Amino acid sequence: MVKKNWKRMLDSSLLREAVIARSRMLRAIREYFYSEGFIEVETPVIVNYQCQDPHIETPALDVRDFTGKRHRLFLHASPEHSMKKLLVAGFEKIFQIAKVFRDGEVTEMHNPEFTLLEWYRRGSDYSVLARDARALARAAALAVLAKEQIRYQGKECDLRGEWKSLTLAEAFRNYAGEELFSRRDDWEDWFFRTLATRVEPNLGIGNLYFSWTIPGDSAQWRDQKKMTRRFLNAWNSTYAALNWQMDTLN
Repeated sequence: MVKKNWKRMLDSSLLREAVIARSRMLRAIREYFYSEGFIEVETPVIVNYQCQDPHIETPALDVRDFTGKRHRLFLHASPEHSMKKLLVAGFEKIFQIAKVFRDGEVTEMHNPEFTLLEWYRRGSDYSVLARDARALARAAALAVLAKEQIRYQGKECDLRGEWKSLTLAEAFRNYAGEELFSRRDDWEDWFFRTLATRVEPNLGIGNLYFSWTIPGDSAQWRDQKKMTRRFLNAWNSTYAALNWQMDTLN
């Protein structure tokens, strides 16, 4: 028989320590953003639309109004769109620690509900966001472990000093033996399949973050005539942070 959550918490000192550690980590994250002049915001969890990413689905809700009429709404995949509305409204630096949701993603690495940190610096490039990500990782480690050396599943990670960097094109070449900017009809399917099965398992041994541009072969970006510069923090084959800078092409 599975113990109730409160009973497991009562009997397990490790679970209690995890709750306390999480609180310390969240406090360190907030303190960093406050020191950088950010405003913490909270946007709606229930939205009118499904996620625009074709690879992500979120749970649907049927909500009744006072007349009994049902309306189809959705739990958000991220607070991205709502926060970008705040940027348009004039806010410069905002962050949010939000509950977000996925449908059809339940594995050892995925949960239908999880906590996501999202932040924006209007007018800053992705190198500043990369600095934020490094500072946040170090602040969280110090808050929880009182040191900047992490050991997880037998692998060690040292957060001090400069982190290793690698472009996505180099990662595809080194780990998959493929050229990222090759022209092919199924480029998007090939890109995500290769990234997930041949590149990602090699990410984040030690400290590693990527910066790259999405090539014009990707219809998602070609239609908007934009180029995106992203960086990815990864450790132990797991994403830790994903950020981007959007530039309109001339």
